[in-house]
Amino acid sequence: MFACRWLPHQQANPESLEAAGACLRHLEQLEAQFHTQESAAALAEARGLEALRNHKAAVAIEQFRQAAAHWDSLNRPYDQARALNDLGQALRQTEATRQAQAAFNQALGIIETLAGQLEDTELKSSFPNSLVVQEIREGRSRISR
Repeated sequence: MFACRWLPHQQANPESLEAAGACLRHLEQLEAQFHTQESAAALAEARGLEALRNHKAAVAIEQFRQAAAHWDSLNRPYDQARALNDLGQALRQTEATRQAQAAFNQALGIIETLAGQLEDTELKSSFPNSLVVQEIREGRSRISR
C-alpha cells in the first residue's frame, strides 16, 4: 500500500505509471485471493488514488468512502483518518466544500483521539507533525480560505 500511495506523488513518467499500475494489479490479486476487509480497504484506497491521478474525482470519492468504511469496521482509526483525508481532497476537487470539510474534521477528530491515547511524551509531541496530520490540516485550511 505504501508504494501505491507514494507513486502518484512522483513525476509522471512511463516507469512510474507502470509501477502504479502494477501496484494496483497486485492489490486486485490479493483481494481476489483473500477477500478480507483489509484487502478490500487497501484496494479501494489504491483505486481512489488511481482515480484521482486520472482526474476522476467522482470515482475517487466512492472508493475513498468505501475504504474509510472498511477501516472503520476493522477498528483501524489511523487508516480510516488517512482515507478520510483522501476523501476530503477528492471532494475539494469537486467543490463539495461542506462534505470535504466534514471529512477533514472527522479525520482530525480521529487523529486527536489517537494522539490523546499516546503515553510516550516524545511520540505524543511528534505525532501532530506527521505527514498525514499535516495533509489533513492543510486540506481543511484550504477550504476555510
